[in-house]
Amino acid sequence: SLPVVGRGAFELVGYMPGVATTTGSLRDGTVNGLPQSAVNITLDGMNIQDNYAKSWDGMFTRVSPRLDAVEEVTVSTAAQGADMGSQGAAQVRFVTRSGTNRFQGSAYFYYRRDWMNTNTWFNLNRNVDAVTGKPTAKPTIFQDQPGFRIGGPIWKDKAFFFVNYEWISSPGSRTDTRTIMSPLSEQGKFQYAGGTVDLMALAAKNGHASTIDPVVAKLLADVRSTTGKGTVTTTIDPLTQSFAWQQSTESTTTYPTVRLDYNITSNHRVTGSGTYNHLVSDPDTTNSMQRTFPDFPVHGKQDSERYSWQLSMRSTLTSSMVNEVRFGRTGGATLFYPDLAVDMYGNSAFGDMKGYALSWSNFKSITNTYPGSTPSSREGSTMVIEDTLNWLKGKHALTFGGSATRGDVWAKNQRLVPTVTLGFATGDPADSMFNTTNFPGASSTDITNARNLYMILAGRVQSITRDARVGEDGEQYNILGQSLQKGRLWQVGAFVQDSWRWKPNFTINAGLRYEVQLPFRALNNSYSFADMDDVFGVTGPGDLTVGSVVSGLGNLYKPGTFQGSPTQYTMLESGTKTFATDWNNVAPSIGAAWTTGAEGGFMRTLLGAPGDSVIRGGYNISYQRGGMSDMTEVYGDNPGILIDATRNTTNGNLGTLPVLFAGGGGNLGAPSVPLTRVYPMAVPSASSNVRAFDPNITLPYAGTGTIGIQRKLSQNISLEARYIRTDSVGSWTLRNLAGALN
Repeated sequence: SLPVVGRGAFELVGYMPGVATTTGSLRDGTVNGLPQSAVNITLDGMNIQDNYAKSWDGMFTRVSPRLDAVEEVTVSTAAQGADMGSQGAAQVRFVTRSGTNRFQGSAYFYYRRDWMNTNTWFNLNRNVDAVTGKPTAKPTIFQDQPGFRIGGPIWKDKAFFFVNYEWISSPGSRTDTRTIMSPLSEQGKFQYAGGTVDLMALAAKNGHASTIDPVVAKLLADVRSTTGKGTVTTTIDPLTQSFAWQQSTESTTTYPTVRLDYNITSNHRVTGSGTYNHLVSDPDTTNSMQRTFPDFPVHGKQDSERYSWQLSMRSTLTSSMVNEVRFGRTGGATLFYPDLAVDMYGNSAFGDMKGYALSWSNFKSITNTYPGSTPSSREGSTMVIEDTLNWLKGKHALTFGGSATRGDVWAKNQRLVPTVTLGFATGDPADSMFNTTNFPGASSTDITNARNLYMILAGRVQSITRDARVGEDGEQYNILGQSLQKGRLWQVGAFVQDSWRWKPNFTINAGLRYEVQLPFRALNNSYSFADMDDVFGVTGPGDLTVGSVVSGLGNLYKPGTFQGSPTQYTMLESGTKTFATDWNNVAPSIGAAWTTGAEGGFMRTLLGAPGDSVIRGGYNISYQRGGMSDMTEVYGDNPGILIDATRNTTNGNLGTLPVLFAGGGGNLGAPSVPLTRVYPMAVPSASSNVRAFDPNITLPYAGTGTIGIQRKLSQNISLEARYIRTDSVGSWTLRNLAGALN
């Protein structure tokens, strides 16, 4: 009965003890302080987290169970049995409603409008028009959320159905605050405590470019022309202004859920269930791909399809033995900015960047006229098969089982247009005019700001960013092309669990689970492989102890020590394992529950009558499965899937300074890079990464223990106090040896 905005059933988990968040969003939450990779969330036995981002976004249900579609929720945050210890120390399990012999259903319509809300504090107190005193309007909310559920018999006592369908339509608006140049800054008039300096006049005097680049001038004029559609606020900084404006947003999500049950015989029941979510968010405000200024062309949407389905069969084998086998899959692709097009960056009368992503944020972090230029798509899917046998034997309730989970991942990435960054390039001859002679009394910060303002207005190029990505053939690079990476990982486990009712008021639970995660394997030839020797290159690993926080630098920072060989990458061929299998993953669990009380005296006051109190305690170890990004972010960042085709002074290929944007023409072409991938591959550039796995990396796990007491106070009230301890061991981290003490 608790009101939940959006009607997502997972939101109720935020009310459980031990679940904490510092931002108010459950997506940023933790369970008993454990990493998010230690959380396992399932719907009808299928994992519904984002299996690409599970390690760092594990409190997000990519497939969202709906309140009216859920029959049962089980939350276990510590010391669960071996039967619940699969792939995480914290377990959240949802079960879809089933139909019965009675037709039952409900319908609803949730209605939200902005006229029901007050304005925001920032709009009322900060985003206020300086002339009229009128605050920025409150954000528009126009959300309709209709839905229904119905379930019942298809064939009485034999077959049943359940259907839930709801959708959310949310046209609305959001307020964005941008940083823009002040009018004098747009003209090249630099203001500081010592006065105002005309940068273009200063440049002319010193023989440098003294006119504002025509594309930059047009973009500045376009930005200024949009300020009538929002509120401009003058800040204490004379170089910039704040511009707040509202833009329209549109988000639509559908949530169909279906479950079918069929009793083959009185002893065998087959169940199939499926949930499908389709989200379209235009623009994609989650990833800040909304327009940066009114009517500017560049923006992108998110189109995400998400599914989970399973088939299971529950069989009563004997009067004391029940078996359940299950098979299912989860997945669905997310497309980030599929509508992004090259024409958005050029060939337009408004916001024309001549086919480049033109960045001018080097000056005072002013807002660029585009939100991004790198569309991508990905899918992290799972396939699961599991079997569980329950056997009642005297005072023992035994559970045996096993499971196999296959995680697959694919990801497509692309840089759609080159990014031209305007700013100071080391060695630019115009640098000599930025001194305290020309800027009397200026601080070093003032000098930097003046230099950056001039460089941007004059269209002086600091870098031109491109990348070349390997094609489907795994051999040829394509500048500004799209890459495809694919991989697979298996995790298998088996368990035995016993709940022994030793005495009528004392139960002992004990179990053992064994988990093995097989090494990640690529499914195509996109990746490049490096080992620990390659990480250290010519210096050699020396006394490196992999994984140690004390001895982790090898021979780095030891001048004159050359015990290794130059770094070389090899192809990570399809099907090749990337590290050794960790076979040593035994996970015990132990617990006890004692129902107690007293007939009289102080103990009766403390514990109540016999049966009024239960004392519980337990401890378990649970191994975990991280997100597939743990793998793709290592191998995907090695040269091979892409090579750097950036022109800058670091790579030594920017060109003779100054390189001028010159209205979108001039010397802005791609550098000469080898477009045929050859192995072994040397390090392509100074900015290249060398990433490798510890060859003997082990599966991370968490140990959780708890002890507590539950006391009945009345027929309807009980009080429970618990102590919980958790330890996360062996979490995978990416250690950066570029910083000696990282």
